[in-house]
Amino acid sequence: MVALIWAIGFPMNYAANSQVQALTQRIDSLLKTKTLRPFNGEVHIAQAGKTIYQTRRGYQDMVAKTAFPKHPQFVIGSLSKQVTAVLVLQACAAGHLDLHTPIRTYFPSLAQAWADTVTVHQLLNHTSGYQGRDKPLAYPAGARFSYSNQAYGLLGDLLAQVTGQTYERLALAIFKHCGMKSSTVPGKLPSKRLVTGFSRQPDGSLLADTTSMLANHTPAALLISTPADIARWDDCLHRVGRLLPPAFYGQIITPSSRRPHPIFGEVDYGYGIQMTQKDGIFEISHGGYVPGFVSVNFYYPRAKISLVVMENLDWRDPAFQESFWFEMEVRRLLRESGLV
Repeated sequence: MVALIWAIGFPMNYAANSQVQALTQRIDSLLKTKTLRPFNGEVHIAQAGKTIYQTRRGYQDMVAKTAFPKHPQFVIGSLSKQVTAVLVLQACAAGHLDLHTPIRTYFPSLAQAWADTVTVHQLLNHTSGYQGRDKPLAYPAGARFSYSNQAYGLLGDLLAQVTGQTYERLALAIFKHCGMKSSTVPGKLPSKRLVTGFSRQPDGSLLADTTSMLANHTPAALLISTPADIARWDDCLHRVGRLLPPAFYGQIITPSSRRPHPIFGEVDYGYGIQMTQKDGIFEISHGGYVPGFVSVNFYYPRAKISLVVMENLDWRDPAFQESFWFEMEVRRLLRESGLV
């Protein structure tokens, strides 16, 4: 496999040079491993908005063996939910929404009785039981956690209802505000830069997967970005006051539910963000998965370090263990490096 690999210089005022060099060697060695599966994508590590490591391996199109473009774009899956959550909290800060008011206030035409009990807060932290506009709740609102892309789709509709702007327009505006020049929405992208997503088939072959672009779940899973731009997003979001007033920033990173995660076990969940405290390391994170694409975003507030990994290779592992194997191994190496 022909691969493009490079490492960016390591400024001494951002991280201890010896630690970064050691981490670089370990990640580079890991990504050459093909015992479980090949790595096909990009790893990006930044500190306080400055890149300290970046590596890309593989192909834009694994069948045609087409090289990645200079700044490849990926479908980011559920990393989209952070963007949606921030847009919702911005609407709350502007007085357009209240987190704990039943959504019938904003959608008076909804026929289902659950509109009188489901709140914006419950949609954000996956405790609403929402399954669709014309479906009953899976359980009483607020009773438990159940991950819901549909809930974030409804939040996108809610934003359009109260702001008078489409979700897509709101997302593009927040990307511009954060300097995320390579981030966009479906239908608004330079087609030569969006890489093809591939999924492993039962016979082991790889097939281009376009289903991720067909469902109407943009607020939940279909935003398009790059690892460098998501690192910029972290820097923008977590500099308090840049995107949200302090009180609303506190809401997004305050645990309000518990998620039974397929890889991490139980984790605290805020609004489109999950949090763990293990081995003395506080970590803010989320993963993304749509057919053909996997992604992760780990942020370490103490060190102001972001780790973002995106691949256009879906190993179709029902337990996600193989699909996210490289992502979790790079995370492990970073946590062991002493940098976070």
